[in-house]
Amino acid sequence: MVITFSTHFQKGHPREGERTSFLEKIWSGLLTIDNDLYSDYLHPDGRPDSIKHADYYRSFSPKYHTVRAGQRFKVGDSFDPRIWTGKPYASKQFQFAPRLTVKKIWNFSICPFTGDYLLFEEPLKLHQVKEIALNDGLEVDDFECWFPKSFSGQIICWNEKLQYS
Repeated sequence: MVITFSTHFQKGHPREGERTSFLEKIWSGLLTIDNDLYSDYLHPDGRPDSIKHADYYRSFSPKYHTVRAGQRFKVGDSFDPRIWTGKPYASKQFQFAPRLTVKKIWNFSICPFTGDYLLFEEPLKLHQVKEIALNDGLEVDDFECWFPKSFSGQIICWNEKLQYS
């Protein structure tokens, strides 16, 4: 499976066209999860700038999961994280990190009538929405503008230590 990440905020978002830095945020999260494994992946040839390169990614807030419509992923699935090399859906994709394994899944939705965010059908408090947004690599305002007013899908997480109650 493949998950393609946006490099820029999409059309219609208040920050349309600005960089999301998702690639850098995902790398920051991966280095937090297992620095030895992932810093070796960044520079498998052992170049001396590997520490400097890893520190660049660590300067971004980490992204540990993504939210996707539908219910196609399950724990144990793996995916190739990719970005578009140019215009989305009209350019080649580039795999920017190793294949990742889905460690956790949460059902996530937005109620079309109330606008409430729901995790496994339970309404979320503002602090929970903020935590989910930050772990998704976004500020709350950007997170709220990212999704349609009615949404049903999954939070797909590659960090086994992350927990939402």
